[in-house]
Amino acid sequence: MQAEIENQVRDYLKAVRAAGNEEVKRQRFVALLQALFGHMESAKPIIEEFVGGAETVVSKIKRAGKKSDKGRADTQYRSVIIEFENDLAKTGEHAKDQLADYVSGNWNSGSQYQFTLVSSDCLNWKIYTPDIDEVPSGKAISASSVRLQTH
Repeated sequence: MQAEIENQVRDYLKAVRAAGNEEVKRQRFVALLQALFGHMESAKPIIEEFVGGAETVVSKIKRAGKKSDKGRADTQYRSVIIEFENDLAKTGEHAKDQLADYVSGNWNSGSQYQFTLVSSDCLNWKIYTPDIDEVPSGKAISASSVRLQTH
């Protein structure tokens, strides 16, 4: 069993390194989740909910210079928002800005402040939490006022 898992992870890493875009990488990640945990009855609904969170529309985003107040989070699973990138080293700051957009939109839509935000190229994973002490109270939250702390 252990050798099979190691082979699945090795195949995943090889496929992700060869992938040409973030969507292929995200699909490889979902396939790995299904391969590793899909046989577990308790994991099946979690994986399905995770997959169902792909391209979640987030409204009420406030950012200066942005025409629309909507965006699409690559994946939003409960209070976790994941922004997938092709190469995190090149576009990590852009992913961080997008995560600030999505969490501000969720907050402006009435969601609780407890979010975990992740940017990933499916090889590297950066985890952020919003600094809720910096969030202005009583008005719409601008994405530019969201401060993300790295963990």
